[in-house]
Amino acid sequence: MVSGLALSRHEVRFARRMVMTAGVASITLSTFLVEPATAATVACGTVITADTRLTADVGPCPGIGLVVAADGVTLDLGGHEVRGDTDARSNGDLGPFGRDQPGILLRRVSGAAVVNGTVRGFDAGVVIMGGGSNTVRRITAADNVNYRMVTGRDVLLEDIDPVTGPFCWFGDGISVFNSNGNVLRENVARHNGPFSGISLVGFSDGNVVVNNRTVDNNVVNKAPGTDPNPIDVVGNSICGGIGQGQPAPEPRGRLIQDVGIRVEGPGADDNLVEGNHVRNSGLAGIMVHGVIAAFGPSNGYNVIRRNHVSGTGAANAGLDRQLHGIMLHHSGAEEMNGPHDTLVEFNTSSANLGGGIMLDTRGPGFWGTVIRHNVVNNNGLDGLHVAGSGDPRGPAPLILANEGRRNGARAGEVNAMFGPSANYAGTDGADMGGCSRIVWSGNRFGTVNDRCVAAGGVGWVGGPGKSASSVAAGAMGSLGRGNGRPAELG
Repeated sequence: MVSGLALSRHEVRFARRMVMTAGVASITLSTFLVEPATAATVACGTVITADTRLTADVGPCPGIGLVVAADGVTLDLGGHEVRGDTDARSNGDLGPFGRDQPGILLRRVSGAAVVNGTVRGFDAGVVIMGGGSNTVRRITAADNVNYRMVTGRDVLLEDIDPVTGPFCWFGDGISVFNSNGNVLRENVARHNGPFSGISLVGFSDGNVVVNNRTVDNNVVNKAPGTDPNPIDVVGNSICGGIGQGQPAPEPRGRLIQDVGIRVEGPGADDNLVEGNHVRNSGLAGIMVHGVIAAFGPSNGYNVIRRNHVSGTGAANAGLDRQLHGIMLHHSGAEEMNGPHDTLVEFNTSSANLGGGIMLDTRGPGFWGTVIRHNVVNNNGLDGLHVAGSGDPRGPAPLILANEGRRNGARAGEVNAMFGPSANYAGTDGADMGGCSRIVWSGNRFGTVNDRCVAAGGVGWVGGPGKSASSVAAGAMGSLGRGNGRPAELG
């Protein structure tokens, strides 16, 4: 059976939004064009075609907040707020995305910029749809939560026609759809969902996501006033594709699927995610998706570098067995292609309720990955965990010169709760395939689940949840911190 995570957005949400994207250029709104604008002429639904600086807040808006519709223009919020009105999503479709409404939409433009302000209370904060080489900088995208989670509307099966919807388009702070070369810099994405703080969706290549802060993107995908059930991807969940045991097309998905920074694709290549601080996400701090082969090519050649990730799952304990810091995802299903040729380096992923860095390398398409020089400490499950062995048709994954200690305190609990499917060793470095193809070299771990994980480095075979004593580790060499000095093992 295909997992709910693998299909959480692609089966319904992506298939329909790809078709609809082609028609975005023909959006018609009951608005007026702006030739250099002032606060007095900027209202909800305004279409921006010249450089514009707000001098007052805009909203609450019942539909789309503002639309940038000309190349090369700058929309400067001037420190002000564009606010949505979630309760207005009640009477029929309001635009090209049905009742899902973005706060600021960059509509197939290039070289435009949105800067310096706050976008709050929409289904998505800032959305780049088509075009390319745009900039989103110093924007706070906060509390942009899909209206279904807020109002309880359109949450029942009988509310959603399998052909016409309404479907969940959005649930993100800042989202890039089928657009290349954009720069998302120095933004804050706080409490958006149920999909992500920042996301790269569809054929979005060469984008730069740098020096942003994503915080508390941990919205549970459930109807208001209902109690979520552990590991329940059906039940009370709402947005996100086919869940386990559900026939297609079923517009529901995984209960916990909110990610701090999400490279979703399909076909999202050559993107850089660097220098971001990601805290208290729901499912993963940073995630590169697997892709359903029928929907398009996998995601490749992405770089995840020098990010600080912590607290994943802090608000969602007991609702899912994943909840990892950095995650490269495959499902093991034959129809899925895993992310390939991904470089994950110089990141710190610590104090997550789940694992530090998790690689699900099962199934086709997962090859060429390099994980190096990362630090994974004090995570509840394994520090650096590998499931599967990758696809033999491509280069073997390399795991080099990483270090970690005191991971695994929650492994016994999770394994007891979820059974064999959880499969966590409770160690700092864990290869659940017995290192049949993964190359481990020069890593410095306190504990490992197999001596091959400590090849060329340090690691005492132990667990679950137990770090080596300094005496035991000393037999294989001290656990260094990159400067040659020994570090004490707890």
